[in-house]
Amino acid sequence: MIESQCGIAWSRHRNRKSIYEDWRSYENGEFLLRPVQTEDAGELLKVYSDQEARKLFNVDNFPSPCFFDTLEQMRAELKYYHREYENKGFVRWSVTDKKTGEVFGTVENFHRKAMDEVTGKPRDAFHDTAILRVDIRSDYEREPVLSSLILLILETAYEDFECVRIATKAPKAAAERRRALAKAGFTETEDPLIGHKGQKYGDYFIRERS
Repeated sequence: MIESQCGIAWSRHRNRKSIYEDWRSYENGEFLLRPVQTEDAGELLKVYSDQEARKLFNVDNFPSPCFFDTLEQMRAELKYYHREYENKGFVRWSVTDKKTGEVFGTVENFHRKAMDEVTGKPRDAFHDTAILRVDIRSDYEREPVLSSLILLILETAYEDFECVRIATKAPKAAAERRRALAKAGFTETEDPLIGHKGQKYGDYFIRERS
């Protein structure tokens, strides 16, 4: 099911504008992914101040964890997301539960380049790979929710980020997420992601586009 839907999406939309020219929204029967807005700060603060959710955030390569406790901090972070989009650094969507209308998280994706300037070779297995981050409230951290959300992301992510593989982090404590990733065709890899200063980060899952 996932493979066929992704293949259809790739073929149908291959001539669209770059995601950095057209910050598109996506949706299925349950969820809406749309560009983050500063008006989301109140609802997203519930995500980024959630002590249980924080344990599962991917903060690899971050100078400081993206944990926020005030509206001022959250609004500043959302403005940062917009600057990064304008600079073609990454794309962040807010995730809305269509049943309640509530924003309960964000999704980030970007095309990672990891070429070693000295050797001219990739410094790890994640060069030319889309790195997916999914930050959601802990009460939504359930396999059915994550499976539906991941399927929605996969429909267009390979094309939007011009990649043949997608990688995402799921620590061992994230049992529900790991089950959802396995169900969606992701495989855990032992290859570490090498950070800007040589740090090694693990717990990554990779899915190749077939």
